[in-house]
Amino acid sequence: HGDLLLSVRKLLKKNGRFCVILPYLEGLRFKEMAQSNGLFCNKVLGTKPSLLKPVERLLMEFSYLANQYEYKELTIRNERQEWSSEYINLTKEFYINL
Repeated sequence: HGDLLLSVRKLLKKNGRFCVILPYLEGLRFKEMAQSNGLFCNKVLGTKPSLLKPVERLLMEFSYLANQYEYKELTIRNERQEWSSEYINLTKEFYINL
C-alpha cells in the first residue's frame, strides 16, 4: 500500500480524487496510512453481504482536500436473500439480469 500511495501522490492532481476498495480491516489501516501521506478520506461506503452480517468491504474516496467526511452502508442482500433495492440501483447499469 505504501507504493500505491507514493504513486497516487505523484499522479493525483491537486483537485483530483482517488478511490479504492479494500477488506474492512485493511481499509481502516489504509485510511490511516493515506492521511499520514497527506490524503484525506472524504467518503466511505461500507458493504455488508446481508442485514445480519458485519461490513466486509470499504469503498473509499481520497483527495488532498479535507472535505466533510461521509459514511454510508450498503446491504447487498435483503432478509429474503434477494438483491437489495440499494444494490440494484447501484449496479443496474453493469448487469443485464439483476
